[in-house]
Amino acid sequence: NGEWEFIWDMFCDQIEGIAAQVPYVAGVGNHEMFYNFSSYLHRFQNPPPWGYDPTYPNEVDHAKFWFSFSRNGIHFTFMSTEHPYDPSSPQYQWLEADLAAARAANYSWIIMTGHRPMYCSDNDEWTAHEPGAPFQQQIEPLMIKYGVDLYLSGHMHMMERVFPVQDGVPTQQQGHIYHNPGLPAHAVQGNSGVFTDHSYFVPTPMWSATASPEFGYGQMEVFNATHLTYTYIGLDGTVMDYFTIVKDAS
Repeated sequence: NGEWEFIWDMFCDQIEGIAAQVPYVAGVGNHEMFYNFSSYLHRFQNPPPWGYDPTYPNEVDHAKFWFSFSRNGIHFTFMSTEHPYDPSSPQYQWLEADLAAARAANYSWIIMTGHRPMYCSDNDEWTAHEPGAPFQQQIEPLMIKYGVDLYLSGHMHMMERVFPVQDGVPTQQQGHIYHNPGLPAHAVQGNSGVFTDHSYFVPTPMWSATASPEFGYGQMEVFNATHLTYTYIGLDGTVMDYFTIVKDAS
């Protein structure tokens, strides 16, 4: 059972070298939900979300599952894909308020993250990560309305670069530079642990730029208010892929 406590202890030992030196923020995913999220809740402490209502009746503290913070002109919004996010849910109401506040504050970049991808060409769970799926239909309009620049996700054991997109229609279908895209780009980075299988993808959708099952990790660099680069890096340090968002200075 991958949710046993000694597995959690092993993972935390492995990340200690990084987490003890730099700020380390953990978002919740499907493996954290076992035993009422207890392993996650007792190991990570994240910022309370803007507008969080501590009187909301629930077995768990929702402040641990959706929250946001800002640094150096960048607003980071963490949502939970493991809790309800339909328009009648508390999370959706908080999410809209948070993104609206970030847009009103005129942050240079709004980065949103959730465990599960909105777009992903992995054949497994394809119907949950294709255009028209509930996640895309319910959350993408908020992202576009409030100017989210980038959505980061994992879950699927692969990496994928998704062009800036709306309703499955990308702003472009080639190139590594997104100039004033006006729509959120997507980076799926779930290949830190993966079984390599090159036949595990649906026929390449028009919104997918690159997909690979090889081991790797991602690095995001925000250079200034107009340039952001996300790089996919293999275990040997080679660049697997990258993209740069460029926005005209306002």
